[in-house]
Amino acid sequence: MKGENKSKLQMSNPFGGFVSCNDLKRMILMLMLLILKTEILRADWSVTFENPNPCAVKGSSVQFRCSYNYEDGQTVKKTAWYKGVSNNGSWVRVKLSDLPSYDNRSEYVGDNQHDCGLALHDLLLNDTGYYYFRFDTEKFGWKSKKSVYLSVTEPRARVYPDTVKTGDEVTLECETSCQLHSTVWYKDGRQVAKPSFRAQAEDAGKYVCAVQGQESVRSDPVALDVHYPPMDVSLKVNYRGLPGEDS
Repeated sequence: MKGENKSKLQMSNPFGGFVSCNDLKRMILMLMLLILKTEILRADWSVTFENPNPCAVKGSSVQFRCSYNYEDGQTVKKTAWYKGVSNNGSWVRVKLSDLPSYDNRSEYVGDNQHDCGLALHDLLLNDTGYYYFRFDTEKFGWKSKKSVYLSVTEPRARVYPDTVKTGDEVTLECETSCQLHSTVWYKDGRQVAKPSFRAQAEDAGKYVCAVQGQESVRSDPVALDVHYPPMDVSLKVNYRGLPGEDS
């Protein structure tokens, strides 16, 4: 109607005052641009693990193969590997360099370009766990969203049955907590040809197993006891006549 002021559509602002429709459109547009920029950034910045679930034998070495990317024009200034640990009920990432148990055992084999490889030596059972990588440029820092989960195992030898008679079937079993390469067996320091055999007297002794390719790391010994009848027994009879008989 003539003489009346035309009003603009307005929305209440939780922080006080009102936001006009045009201002709301500009805010939505800025938010969309921010989301788009974030997605572009995510595409340029990444950490990739070649094998996220490695398994290795206690006392051996393992290498995490890893690569990372970032937007052009950036220069990497710092790199670091972390391990996830529980601290007072909270999950935190701690630098390997801050964990004394990794002194002289962790080795960064990557670079400040795109390779973020890590080698761990003389593995311990409690090295099992989650590992993360982070790198920092002069402007930004980026940490891996995913992780490498390392399983450290040790071979466990078992002889079944452990007490037999000659001619009985014997089976040697070498167990690990994860799938590894073939295993090899040794008896009193000498390699065993087959893990299954019919027991002979000379098979009695102590057996150990190891993962093929990592024979220096061996299981605790287990014993096989073989019962056998006397061998090469001869009987000599010395006959003497009864008293009064001629000899």
